Order: sequence, then structure tokens, then C-alpha cells
Amino acid sequence: MQKQTLCGDCIKQKPKFKQARASLIYTDSSKKLILPYKHGDALHFTPLFTNWLFHTGKDFFPEIDIIVPVPLHWTRLIKRRYNQAALLSLALSKKTKLSHLPTLLKRRKMTKSQGQLSSLQRLRNVQNAFTVPSKYLQRLNQQHVLLIDDVYTSGATINACTYTLLKNGAKTVSVLTVARVIKN
Repeated sequence: MQKQTLCGDCIKQKPKFKQARASLIYTDSSKKLILPYKHGDALHFTPLFTNWLFHTGKDFFPEIDIIVPVPLHWTRLIKRRYNQAALLSLALSKKTKLSHLPTLLKRRKMTKSQGQLSSLQRLRNVQNAFTVPSKYLQRLNQQHVLLIDDVYTSGATINACTYTLLKNGAKTVSVLTVARVIKN
């Protein structure tokens, strides 16, 4: 098992999720895989990324009840034509035989793209951006949710999603991403 480490920001303010893990460090090399997947229809990377997520998170799966992707706002989904996190979460749920609820978490407000925002701007940008539709409240109650995304950058999106899931009845949240930005 890998040694668990926290960045300085996480030491100052502990995240709400139980655990998070990424398959890769977000570097120039990994960007060459992830950005075409995210923005360029390079969907042929889905099986590769799914296998990485599977191996990275294999010790998470025995305690997970539901797999949920970080959602896109409907306007961004129309523009992009797919939610890369939802593709990964679906493929991972098939591989693990865990329940997949791709619409359990909903992005209720359109937010700016976070690529060029500072950590503080990212935090403000996603504040109150997510909700759980009422039809899922009973299903979410006391469940351990595995939240899936492509890249963990500042943690703003993941923490906003986690806060929303916990506030709406989830017992705990774990996180798996393809890559993680390491702060200098």
C-alpha cells in the first residue's frame, strides 16, 4: 500500500472526503493524453484510463456502494457532447460490478471553466454549484460514494461535490481521478 500524503493546503484545511487517489501526476506528458480525451474526442483512451483507475483504487472498492461522476452543466455537455468523468465512471462500474448513478449529482449552475482560475477563484466558482435531485435522496442515504473525475487540480470541484453529497445523506465519499496536479 502506498504511503498517504497530504499537501500543505489539505493539512491546513482537511478535505471532507475520506480518501483520494490519482493514477498519474498531471505533467506535460500526462496532459498529452488527458486533454485530447477531455476536449478532443479521444475516447479510445477510456479503457486505458479505466484500467489505471481500477488498479489505483482497487483497495477502495470493497467498501464502495455507488460510483458517481463529477457532472458537467448541461450547456457544457451539449458543447462537449460527452462527460469524460461519466464515461470513466460507467466503465469502472462495469469492471467493478458496482452501482453507477451518473445523474445522482447535478451541476445546477453554469460555472466558468476553471483552467485559468486561481485556487480561491476556483473555490468561489463552484460554491453551491451542485445538488442532488430529490428522487435520489433515499438511494444516497448512508452510502459510501466513489466520486470520479479526470483531473484533481485545486480540490475545489471535488470538495464542492463531496460537501453536497454529505449534506444530502451520503455516509462518506472517496475520490479517484486519472491525474493529480502536484503543487510546488
